[in-house]
Amino acid sequence: MKFAALAIMAWLGFAAWAQEPVSSEYDAEIQSLIDKVESKDREKAEFINEYKPENELQKKVSQTAERYVRALVEEDWDTSYSLLNNAYRDKITLAEYRGHKRLESKKGIMKEVLFEGDACALARVQFWGDAPGGMGLLKIPLKVFMFIEDGEWRVFRNPYENHMGVSHPRGRHIKYPCDFSNRRGQAKKK
Repeated sequence: MKFAALAIMAWLGFAAWAQEPVSSEYDAEIQSLIDKVESKDREKAEFINEYKPENELQKKVSQTAERYVRALVEEDWDTSYSLLNNAYRDKITLAEYRGHKRLESKKGIMKEVLFEGDACALARVQFWGDAPGGMGLLKIPLKVFMFIEDGEWRVFRNPYENHMGVSHPRGRHIKYPCDFSNRRGQAKKK
């Protein structure tokens, strides 16, 4: 009986060793799928700037807005954080900012930049992203408010508001640096 068991084990071992290897094209395809899942590889996000500045002020504001929106689309949180206003960065650390849940960026298009005087601006952006939880691709209009702070154009974010600009009615607030009371973005074209 022991001999029969030993013979069967030897035969199974030889059968496994003698099998033909799986084709290398399958190995490459399987490895590609494994790499994609493990690295959470995805399509590269796209940024398009449709706004064409006509003067030096518009060019400076456009460059700041483009750097910020491109950083959001490319998920470069360090760059987008560095362009935010001091009040936001004083309240929210870079580590906290990196940890915020966001859409998985797919595409961003900067449509136009509107001005309120020479020190305030608003960039209108169309943003596409996959929402967490499998809600699918969402198209979101994004308004990027900017102002001059410490001699540089900065993106204004209220640290007491969520990413959609909503805060608790009885919660803390900070004063907006410009007259953004018309939050619908009906600023003047300059």
